[in-house]
Amino acid sequence: MSYLLIIDKYTGEQCKYVETEKWYDNTTLMDDSLCDHVIYIQHEHKYYKRVLNDYITVKMFGAIGDGLTDDSEAIQKAVDFCEKTSQKTLFFPPGNYLLNTPIQNTRGGVKFIGSGAFLREESWWNAQQPHSPFSGCSLIVPQNSSAFVFKSTVTDPVFMESIQFLAKEGRTAGSTFAIDFKSEFDGPVWPFVVRDCHFRGFNRAISFKSSNAYNVASVQITGCAFSQNDECVYFGFTDDNEKRNVCWGFLFENNKCHDNARIIYGSFAKDLVKIVNNNFEGTIDYISPPSEKPKPYAIDIEISNCTVHFFGNHFESMRSNAVYISSLPKNSNGDYISFSNTTALSNQNRVEISGNNTDGMIADHVLEYDLSGLQIINKDSSNLYIYSCEIVENLSATSNIFLNEFAKKNGTIIKFSDTDGDSYLFNNALKNISTVKVSSSKTLYIDEEQYDSFGNKDNNFAAFFNGGYSMTFKGKSKYIGATFKVNQRLGNFIADGFFSSFYNENNNTIPSPGTPKYVTGMLSQKAGKSLFVLIYPSTDLYSATSDFNAFYAGISLYNLQEKNTLIATDITYFTMGDDENDNDYNPNILPYYQKSNVVEKVGTFEKGQTFVDTAGNFNVVKQSGTIDSGSFLNNVTASGTIGKEYLDSVSNSEKFTIGQYLKFGNLPDVYRIVGCKNGTKFYLNKNLTSSFSNSPVTFSTPTISVI
Repeated sequence: MSYLLIIDKYTGEQCKYVETEKWYDNTTLMDDSLCDHVIYIQHEHKYYKRVLNDYITVKMFGAIGDGLTDDSEAIQKAVDFCEKTSQKTLFFPPGNYLLNTPIQNTRGGVKFIGSGAFLREESWWNAQQPHSPFSGCSLIVPQNSSAFVFKSTVTDPVFMESIQFLAKEGRTAGSTFAIDFKSEFDGPVWPFVVRDCHFRGFNRAISFKSSNAYNVASVQITGCAFSQNDECVYFGFTDDNEKRNVCWGFLFENNKCHDNARIIYGSFAKDLVKIVNNNFEGTIDYISPPSEKPKPYAIDIEISNCTVHFFGNHFESMRSNAVYISSLPKNSNGDYISFSNTTALSNQNRVEISGNNTDGMIADHVLEYDLSGLQIINKDSSNLYIYSCEIVENLSATSNIFLNEFAKKNGTIIKFSDTDGDSYLFNNALKNISTVKVSSSKTLYIDEEQYDSFGNKDNNFAAFFNGGYSMTFKGKSKYIGATFKVNQRLGNFIADGFFSSFYNENNNTIPSPGTPKYVTGMLSQKAGKSLFVLIYPSTDLYSATSDFNAFYAGISLYNLQEKNTLIATDITYFTMGDDENDNDYNPNILPYYQKSNVVEKVGTFEKGQTFVDTAGNFNVVKQSGTIDSGSFLNNVTASGTIGKEYLDSVSNSEKFTIGQYLKFGNLPDVYRIVGCKNGTKFYLNKNLTSSFSNSPVTFSTPTISVI
């Protein structure tokens, strides 16, 4: 088989060409139309293929790399050839490649590998003399253009490494992008990998925007440098400006980000989001016109049923707010939109914070973490500004929980799951405090505290726990609040809250405008004891000339079927703040709660328990049983069959709960409820000894002695 030795007119190297009769697929017969005059050539009526000892390079196709010659056409030919022939790697030798026209990727799947990029050392490179010139690969992009465009037809993975992207005119107003990803493929395209690259001076360094919301997964950006960009990594909106372009799986690791306006603006779902071991240094203003809505967070992301790991990041000389993470969707104007039928407030939205250094946040009133609708595991001492969150773990050495702006205006519920239930009233933020007790025949005395029992509830309807007696106070207040202690046994449930407020003026009781006021909670998951702290702004609730003010609160529970969720009958009410017009006032939010340490003689008690009643007497339970509060079981009936360990049917099943001691009609036996299925089928501690139908149900009263 013959071969040729030819000097490459672009690179000057001697190249070997081997005779061939077939194209790269070893099937298609060669003809003149398949000769690209770089890899395949025709000579004396024969066809030859270039022997590639290493990569295909852009210089083989005529790229010069002198920073002056437009290399767009040559590089486009190289990309077209690689996509057409499924060549998987395209190399950029050292040089400065001017791209007056964006390089269009039609299918993807080509690895773009450069010969190196500055990765922060440019900050001191020019100051050291003498030094050798930079030998790497730079793609130079004019204003309102892009280096790489991944078209709507792209389906294959994206990979680039060791390339420096530079905006030719520096950062200017407009639409200058380094990487513009527009794929409409709903496969989606994955992975999308960028390693050891440098992006400088772009309006968007890496942009993801298309009419297909979910078009990319497993985005991995590692070891890169970003400097002087408006947006470093940007996920846009679909055509309706409400649905976000979303990514499943995101890694942003070991990146050097210096003097950018915003670093990550994204929406992520399902898979893990890792933002770890990055350096975030310096903040610049957007180059865009002042009319553009400000974007105040360096990291601004929405999540849907996924977990964010925010580990080991360093903040230095930052003037902007640091991190915003939320499960609540916003539109392109930054305004919250309806989150019905979404995963907002789901317990599957979680952020874990550990090992970050925020000492470099230099400006006053800068927020470190603004978090909404999330489960939070925090192992740092940074301040958290939150709305509708569950604090699963908080290892801060100082009081670090505050309300974010949305919570300050609309109220919120914060669930503290990392509490053992002791009193937390060690903060001077509270102006007034009161503990009230709710009485119910469904209460259970557990761990020296009375709990009202909820569950056995049709999932289509909510269960309401009303805080009972109101708290009264005089004077001004910035916020009113209430804390409910919940002992959650199994499964998930949703808890919202409400405040009913009124005031007295000239001996007239006047409801507050718009009362009751509702606050939104999130889906709760972690079992065990927890405190639900409800907060609501009271600025517009009371008259400036009132004689006294008052409120009470409650929570609404959903999805309780078979959960047997317990709520302590002690409720803590409190107020915060003196100056209702002080908009900057934002107190520490702690799991404020105090027990009354007294027990009402109602509900279920177990043999051997001791307690102090509301009259101050010490009591000992001699025989287990349940005390009725009066007529709680009036008109309640049940049916059962001899030998069965459960009841066939009951009326008013919501009045039953696990632990109660019951009697049926005139039958002498006492039975204890030990389980429930589907909210209506109740299991007993022993088999029924008689059959009965629609028999009246009464409680078996305990024997209690006063000592």
